[in-house]
Amino acid sequence: MADYEELLKHIKIPEFVKVRYHKEQAAVGDIPSAVQTAFERLRPRKSIGKGMRIAVTAGSRQMSDYSVILRGILDELKKLGAEPFLVPAMGSHGGADPQGQINVLKEYGVTEQSMGVPICSSMETVSLGIAENGMEVRMDRFAYEADGIVLFNRIKSHTGFRGPIESGLMKMIAIGLGKQHGANICHGAGPENMSSNIQSIAHYALKHSKILFGIGVIENGYHQTYKIEGIWADEIFEKEKLLLQEAKELMLSIPFRKADVLILDEIGKNIAGEGMDPNITGRSYFIGNKEPFFESVAVLDITKESEGNGTGIGNADVISKRAFDKFRMEMTYPNCITSRDSKSTKIPVVMPNDKQALQYALQICYGIDKERGPKVVWLKNTLNLESFYISEALIPEAEKIVGMEITGNCAEISFDDEGNITEHFAD
Repeated sequence: MADYEELLKHIKIPEFVKVRYHKEQAAVGDIPSAVQTAFERLRPRKSIGKGMRIAVTAGSRQMSDYSVILRGILDELKKLGAEPFLVPAMGSHGGADPQGQINVLKEYGVTEQSMGVPICSSMETVSLGIAENGMEVRMDRFAYEADGIVLFNRIKSHTGFRGPIESGLMKMIAIGLGKQHGANICHGAGPENMSSNIQSIAHYALKHSKILFGIGVIENGYHQTYKIEGIWADEIFEKEKLLLQEAKELMLSIPFRKADVLILDEIGKNIAGEGMDPNITGRSYFIGNKEPFFESVAVLDITKESEGNGTGIGNADVISKRAFDKFRMEMTYPNCITSRDSKSTKIPVVMPNDKQALQYALQICYGIDKERGPKVVWLKNTLNLESFYISEALIPEAEKIVGMEITGNCAEISFDDEGNITEHFAD
């Protein structure tokens, strides 16, 4: 076997400096009050009566105030005399397994004890009929049998397709409440048709089920809650389109048009649908490559919350053995079977440790300026753009970017005896 250390020892890892990137954006201060205000706008007392069993959707997407918002929704429903319960609504995530989906929620602090309500988890669905696009519409049995359904989800740009409707309340209907069966149907015509399929399936479900209203959340570019909106069922389509555009306008991006290498400390399903958000990295098998452009991408870990789901790892060129060892086929492949995505789960080159993964990422770049040195951007993950690291060669560009501040001085990366980065750098 080749000695990787010997083959890569000539590759010098540059020094890095920490930067802060700030754009003034508002955020919700008092989450429970904002949830209460959303309910006051809805005035749902006309549709929710005492003793009604209300199913509330709980998805697998990360939100900064997930458990607080969800608990607020449940508390407001209880004030109306309802008996709410949670339904894991996440398609095939959690290994397409009832307990696996409960485990995903647990990682977000969502349990029966913390929420004060039952969690009814099953992969069993019922058929509501055939949508206008010819696709069968499936719905979680627990939600279908409830006296009413309340949708809850973050509205945001999707990582794998584009359209007037992407990730949000309508996707929660078609994919989340559809469970693996419904998600598999919706994905059946390819990513270019996903937005229209979601719309068609959701419109049908809204007419043929007991969906009462939705609580939609959008976040600012720093992953902070920006708005909590109550939306009646018959308003969801039009209002979600507007909220999606608002969410897109708030998104931050890596403020460099082009660099040699992107390093990610971690990827995961709690970070983005594709593990690393293509809207940030510029890389996607589905929506193509765009700015920012990186010649190579290195991934060093998979988040604990992902439970081994390595979806998106195929968008990297090299990963550490630590990330590879956390990759679990039984958690990843149900997702790619359902979404018909084989590319983003392909295993890249695996290097024994962080140091050699970084050296490999640098080695495969053709465009590095030998005098200036490599241009490298280093993120914790694609949710964290407020504070990150850049290599010395990017400092002249960083100094010209409005809102970017260089903090501290350039420093070498420290590695432990096993070649992995010490904690002081990857904090």
